[in-house]
Parts: sequence; C-alpha cells; structure tokens
Amino acid sequence: MPKSYYTLIKIVPNHISGDKLSIGLIVFDEKNIKIKFSAERQNIARRLINNGSDTIAYVSHQIEKNLKDGAQKLREKVVVKSQDGQWIANYMDYLQRYSNGTLQFSEPRLITEELTDQNFEKLFQSLFENTSG
Repeated sequence: MPKSYYTLIKIVPNHISGDKLSIGLIVFDEKNIKIKFSAERQNIARRLINNGSDTIAYVSHQIEKNLKDGAQKLREKVVVKSQDGQWIANYMDYLQRYSNGTLQFSEPRLITEELTDQNFEKLFQSLFENTSG
C-alpha cells in the first residue's frame, strides 16, 4: 500500500501573536493529490485579516488552480521524486514565501490508510467539521 500524507493549510492573521487558523487540507501519495478548503474556516479567516477577503480568496484559488491545472505534472513529479519526497515540501515552501508568511503549512503527517475519496472526506470531516468543545 502506498504511503499517504496530509498537511494542513493555515492562515496567520497576526504575525506578532503567532495565531494560526487551519483553513484547508492537502492529502497526497505517490500518485494522487487531493485538496479541500473549509468554507466556514475561510470566512472566519477573512474576518480576522485586514483585507482578508482578497487574500484568502486569492490564496485558495491559486492553490486549487495550481493543483488542478498541474495535476498531471504534479503526478509526474511524484513518480519521479517519490524517493526523496521533497517536491511537495519545496512547493509548500514556495507558497509560504510567496504569501509573506500569511499562508503556512503543517509538517506532512503519515496516514495509515490508502488515499481514497472516502478516506479523504473522512479525514477532512474529522479535522474541520466534527469539532466540539
């Protein structure tokens, strides 16, 4: 079974305090990349950031566009570079630098289950929709 990983997409509304809000999820393995944003969390982030509406919409759109438009290229990179696993980290570093630190990613975490649509949705719901407290 191929190894799967997930990383959280985070917005930093206040660099001084270091506050962060997770707004999305990227899950990937050697062959697939899946991404999804929480509309509720994006709305919260927009309210927390000055001019956040433009920033959040732009960042979300660019990530989705680049992953969807370049899915085949990304799959090729995964196949070619799956031995070192650095390509996704390099891409996330680039996005983080491009957004001047407003956008951050968690360290990729190993998932013990195969990357299927059902498992992706289950993980997304457990991280973004089934919060209580």
